[in-house]
Amino acid sequence: MGTRAMVDLAKFSQLVGAIYDADLDAARWAALTSQAAAVFDSPSCSLQLHSTRSIDPVLLGLTANFDAKASADYQVRFFAHDMYVRHAFANGLDGAYLSQQAIAPADLVHTEFHTDWGRRIGVSHVLGGGALFGEDRVALLAVHRPLEAKMFDEADRQCLALLLPHVGRALHIAGKLGGWQAGERAKAAALERLQVAALVVAADGAILWHNAAAERLFRQGDAIVAIGGRLSALRHAEKLRRMILESAFPEPQAAPPGGVLTLPRPGRPALSLLVGPLDRAYPGAGGTAPSAIVFLHDPQAQPRPDEAVLTALYGLTIGEARLAAALVSGERLQDFSERHALALATMKSHLRQVLAKTGTARQVDMVALLLRNTVLRMADPAG
Repeated sequence: MGTRAMVDLAKFSQLVGAIYDADLDAARWAALTSQAAAVFDSPSCSLQLHSTRSIDPVLLGLTANFDAKASADYQVRFFAHDMYVRHAFANGLDGAYLSQQAIAPADLVHTEFHTDWGRRIGVSHVLGGGALFGEDRVALLAVHRPLEAKMFDEADRQCLALLLPHVGRALHIAGKLGGWQAGERAKAAALERLQVAALVVAADGAILWHNAAAERLFRQGDAIVAIGGRLSALRHAEKLRRMILESAFPEPQAAPPGGVLTLPRPGRPALSLLVGPLDRAYPGAGGTAPSAIVFLHDPQAQPRPDEAVLTALYGLTIGEARLAAALVSGERLQDFSERHALALATMKSHLRQVLAKTGTARQVDMVALLLRNTVLRMADPAG
């Protein structure tokens, strides 16, 4: 470290490792403050996030001395009087500083910030600094000691200066990783909510990921099966295997890989299957491992639209929405009328209102419209 042995190198190294580990779990950033405080022989630490364009704090991590009242008081009242944050913004956000550089110790004890807030929780002597990350973000890390303790010195400042770039780099990575993970979760959620059976499979057919609709087809067991964890079919298994392999290893300038396949089922309509190459960043796709995506359509798996969603989208009444949902799921108007012991004339009146509100002229057009509405299916709470 250079000057004097004031920081335990082993603890310092462990803290750096923990900072990068926090990329994978945002909750760990809060725990890092206690570890940082221990490295600098301090009982108190805080980690704030700010925009470089405006001073608006996000308290990402605090040690236990920041109880609920202290945290609330700081954000509501005393943050505006925090001379250390003001010093950081005025003198460069990328670097370390000592509290005596922001305000003379003799003057500190007379400030409202210290007498009404800082002294109570042991925030008197401060070692702090900023780390830039992203396009306009800054992290301010500060460790604190009570008034009766020794002030931080230049050796402490140099140690913190070595640590801060790691904080900035880790938060930058965490931001990118968080965005990537959010995108991947969105892809999986879209497939789940669309209620289409979907699977991600490796080149050898190993099932890497599948959604609930695919699980239902596996349970039926009359078309697709999992043998040794690999996707197969009761009919046309070899053709399916070749389609998956071609999709996982597409030939340059060749015909589009994969293709479509009909999977017969005894006594029921056949499944329609589509296989194609997969973006290798897809969730569960094994990183950069060659893989394919498989979609299956079951003509009997027609979901019933959620009545509350129909009401919200088209302004239907509860009765109209109940009727529309039944018609979309294949029920006849007369059967619906009899099942609910309602007059057929009343149901026809409801149907006319549904057609008007959905902008359609015929029942078949209304049903087709609702079947095509992917938002209707994705907004279904059961999806």
